[in-house]
Amino acid sequence: MVSKVLTFTGENLVVNYSTSSPEGIRIEIQDLNGVAIPNFSMSDCNPMIGDEIEGIVNRDARPFIPLIASPLFIIVGFGAL
Repeated sequence: MVSKVLTFTGENLVVNYSTSSPEGIRIEIQDLNGVAIPNFSMSDCNPMIGDEIEGIVNRDARPFIPLIASPLFIIVGFGAL
């Protein structure tokens, strides 16, 4: 799933998700050319499993601060890489 173009404005990315897949979902952040931003690819994201209304995307303590005010796409991947 691909988002519309968004402009990131916070320190965390919070998503509403529900999955029972043992592989969960992962989030990737891409630039406007559709290229994964370094350190924000699917493989950099810890799988999110369960049912959360405000689940914080965990990227091994990599802050989202460098993305503030940047137009970008958010990609949601389902299952194993």
